[in-house]
Amino acid sequence: MRKMGNELAKRVNETYTNEVMATWESEAPFIKEVSATQNLTKVEVKTDSNVYRYLTRGTKEHPISPRPENTRGLLVFQKDFTPKTTVGSLRSKSGGKSGPWAFRKEVMHPGTEARNYESLIIEEQTPWILERFAKTLRESIELRSE
Repeated sequence: MRKMGNELAKRVNETYTNEVMATWESEAPFIKEVSATQNLTKVEVKTDSNVYRYLTRGTKEHPISPRPENTRGLLVFQKDFTPKTTVGSLRSKSGGKSGPWAFRKEVMHPGTEARNYESLIIEEQTPWILERFAKTLRESIELRSE
């Protein structure tokens, strides 16, 4: 079961790295941990990336102000933005900032709709888990007749 847990951790890590974050500018390093007891195999793939957390959990509408070290007191940004990720998908696409530049003392961010990556990955990986578990059981059962 530990071997299966390690395989699953690798698959999930590859999904995050090669699909979810394929077009991201920032990195979100993931840590894989697999632990097994007689009754339980636990697989954790986790990160402390704020960007990942904001996307997977979503954010509420909130004000954005210049940082204290910003001596001009202005936010400078391009007005248009196309998200690289969408709700209900693990895939990334091209997108990002574009359009004319804006200068503001403060803006209201409209919030981000939660991507729920964990649920999507569980849904995507469940068929593999079930097949791998069935294979492991078949390989461990020995039938005898006398």
